[in-house]
Amino acid sequence: MRTLIVHYTLRDTLSNTKKIMSMFADKVKGELDWLDLGHDFPDYFTEENLGAYMKRNYMKQELTTEEKKSIEKMDKMTEQIKKADVVLLAFPLYNFSMPGAVKSWFDSILQKGETWDMGGNGYIGLMKDKKALIFMTSGGVYSGAMKAWEHGLSLSETLFKFMGFSEIETFHAEGLAFGEPKISEEFKKAEEKINLLTEKWYK
Repeated sequence: MRTLIVHYTLRDTLSNTKKIMSMFADKVKGELDWLDLGHDFPDYFTEENLGAYMKRNYMKQELTTEEKKSIEKMDKMTEQIKKADVVLLAFPLYNFSMPGAVKSWFDSILQKGETWDMGGNGYIGLMKDKKALIFMTSGGVYSGAMKAWEHGLSLSETLFKFMGFSEIETFHAEGLAFGEPKISEEFKKAEEKINLLTEKWYK
């Protein structure tokens, strides 16, 4: 089993997201790769790299040396996820959605012909037999009246489904701005979820 942990945890030791992520990392068996989006920042789409991507993946044309260089980081991140059996994505909710770095990561790896494609019946996910776990933390509570305001966890789950992941699990540690005992309660729930999944996935 090869596991890729992708995270955006800028607050380091103060980050509740990082603390929960570490619980999972401690249970992983097999090879473990890391991608810290706060330090290895994904490329935004630009005129150059978007043009190169469209030229290669849609029009099936050869790229120049400069064009290949413009999507080098995107290709590297795509290869990381293609090699993984399990992917953990961990991030905090920012302004009702995922941080920009996380969205840029998805934009980098959602490559036609690599992680998804198109067939006679529509879209085809190419990441079959892979598993994903999404951890999101938030200061507020979005499981009740504000559910419609949450676009981080829901979008992440949609994008993993689009790529064809066979099993997708999510965990939202919410209400952390309320302090103790709410934080301890959410951490306990996270630990229970982690124990259940790691026993199932890493036999």
